[in-house]
Amino acid sequence: MPVTGDVPQFAVDGHRTDGGTDDQAAARLLTRATDLVSIPSISREEGQITDYIYNAIESRLQDTTTTLRPVELIRLDGNNIVYRTMGKRANRIVLASHVDTVPPAGGSTPHANVHSDKDLSRAHVDDGILRGLGAVDTKGSVAIMLDLLLSDPPPTVELTFIFYSREEVSRKENGLRQILETRPELLRGDVAIVGEPSGGYVEAGCQTTMTAIITLHGARAHTARPWTGSNAIHAIAPVIDRIARYQENLVDLDGCTFREQLQAVAINGGIASNVVPDVASVTANHRAAPRRTRQELERWLTEYVIQDTTGSLIVDDYAQGALPALSNPWIKRLVEITGRPPRAKLGWTDVATFAEAGIPACNFGPGDPELAHTPYEQVSATELASARSALMSLISDGTSSDKA
Repeated sequence: MPVTGDVPQFAVDGHRTDGGTDDQAAARLLTRATDLVSIPSISREEGQITDYIYNAIESRLQDTTTTLRPVELIRLDGNNIVYRTMGKRANRIVLASHVDTVPPAGGSTPHANVHSDKDLSRAHVDDGILRGLGAVDTKGSVAIMLDLLLSDPPPTVELTFIFYSREEVSRKENGLRQILETRPELLRGDVAIVGEPSGGYVEAGCQTTMTAIITLHGARAHTARPWTGSNAIHAIAPVIDRIARYQENLVDLDGCTFREQLQAVAINGGIASNVVPDVASVTANHRAAPRRTRQELERWLTEYVIQDTTGSLIVDDYAQGALPALSNPWIKRLVEITGRPPRAKLGWTDVATFAEAGIPACNFGPGDPELAHTPYEQVSATELASARSALMSLISDGTSSDKA
């Protein structure tokens, strides 16, 4: 059920709205991020972290010691939270991050660094650097969003904060997609900033991902008399070789270079040690620039991997990427604030979900994206404070005439 009411607001004049000094913001963000990383939230098990976020917001709503403005707080499908300011400003900025993580390295077994006795899946802080599962993907961004929400920036724009679940599993379970399908109005805004790790850069668009199963058939026989059959595993070897020899393709879109990749990710085949197998398959994942339709991509992949074999290809999973939206004035402004050139997002993100809803979006968050899904996720207090400062500058710049 939605909660509506008034939230404490710092006045534009006479009160700080920037979260204090850089050192204060960094320390506060590091503490918040450590709390979040300390809460296990593997996909489909986000109840505890969602309770933590919801309770923190509700506590702030109950604080009546400062000026107030109307807001709406909604909890959907158990583990998705949407918080919206409900004033009459002309523009709205959406900030969104998922709260779930992939499983720790080794499944439920703690992953210890060979150089220490620390469990790398658990939160620990050394010299201003937070390490632990989710520190990069994306609890650093969740900490920043929660900090901005609770400190209530000046009302130059309307703000929507979305904390959603199940991003790291199948597309059909994705919490943001469920919000889009059931309450699409909650996603509306002039721009959406998705808190995927980007190293402090604006990462534009995202890649299309296609997973396909290529199957070849042979004829079953006894291994002592293989000439009476046809070995499907042997027959599929050229397909695997073509996948292995694929050279990445660089595609420039709006000044951002997308690196197209093709990888074999699973192999299946075999019956018994004395049987020539009559069927074998390889699963391949293709990461492509967001320039082709599903049909075009499937046609290309089929022609590339099948060639002169008699195999078949079935698409097992597909998610359309998103083109860069760098012409959007809000994204242009965020690029200016960072002082860094934008770059392509290598990977699929929910920027595509917002694009599907007709909302320009980009990726922006603290942490090195190359550390995501590894046992070595880490984010520094400095990175957290820098990303927060950039977002604060963006949402405080809402009265700019070129955005009206």
